[in-house]
Amino acid sequence: MNSPKTLNDVVKGNSALRRMAELIRQLNPIKAAVLENVPKNYTEHCIFINIKNHSLLLYVDSPAWASRFRYLSPDLLRVLKKSNNFQNLTSISVKIMANLPATYFNKTHYKKANISQENIELLEQSVQTHTAEIQEKLINLINTLKKTEST
Repeated sequence: MNSPKTLNDVVKGNSALRRMAELIRQLNPIKAAVLENVPKNYTEHCIFINIKNHSLLLYVDSPAWASRFRYLSPDLLRVLKKSNNFQNLTSISVKIMANLPATYFNKTHYKKANISQENIELLEQSVQTHTAEIQEKLINLINTLKKTEST
């Protein structure tokens, strides 16, 4: 019976994975240097960092955080250029990382709404006091709340 391969064996046996692992090894010190110079609460929102054509590319997890990183970019660029590793840096570009797995957001960012049964009942009672269009939307909301309450 063959024993399972280690991760290192799998990576060594696959040229694409080997190149990816090498790229990650090269980028980790860059990411560490960048994240040392941003507020602590920013670090978990910076998903990936790369350097291309003397531009630092920051990939973040949402449009809101992209705005915050863009606002911070001029000061971050000034600080980083003082370091020998970043003297050739000319700009910082912030992008939103698209298509992150849903589990990333479910675990990290979004919390389940806590709506009481009493509030759901109040919504149900108020349905009749609204126009047909609003009634339809309220009914959809109530059904969604009932589903999330049972999970």
